[in-house]
Amino acid sequence: TAIIVERQNRFLEWLRRKFISLCWEKVNHIGFLSNAYMRLIQERFNIQESQSLLLTSPIIIEKIPNFSGYKTGSYLYSVGRSYRDYRTLMAAAQSCNHKFVIVTSDAAIKGLVIPDNVTVYRNTFGEESDRLMQQAAAVIIPLSRVNSPSGELTLLEAMCYGKPIVITQTVITQEYIIHGQNGYLVPW
Repeated sequence: TAIIVERQNRFLEWLRRKFISLCWEKVNHIGFLSNAYMRLIQERFNIQESQSLLLTSPIIIEKIPNFSGYKTGSYLYSVGRSYRDYRTLMAAAQSCNHKFVIVTSDAAIKGLVIPDNVTVYRNTFGEESDRLMQQAAAVIIPLSRVNSPSGELTLLEAMCYGKPIVITQTVITQEYIIHGQNGYLVPW
């Protein structure tokens, strides 16, 4: 089992792709959460259809009502490291009176001015990150690339908690979100 994560560092991305290309001969099959992600990886690494498996229902999304809706002391929440557009989110937070909580790494927010209404939890993932998402009024997933896999696991987790979602429209996120019904797709 592996999760394929793209890296913004060109050297690390080259090493990752080299390693993956060497391993394909030993791979029985690869499971994907979306058609778009499967097509991207098939094209990028010349993967045969027989090695690809679309997980049409990877998670049964059952809303957890205790975690849904706005609660006193709640906030707008964002989490993630790969291909997040925190620059745009920080600009939006500056012109907003709401409280924001962001869980990410120092590298993802390097050089950004953090507004007073934004609390950043650095390298706080796992159970603590889940707890923060549970208490959020809504989940915002700003993505910096529209043609690469990114944000889908965070998106599915937010859906499980019944959170309102605002996410960048990508080839993958539009497979999960119907704009205006179960979330909002925004342009890059």
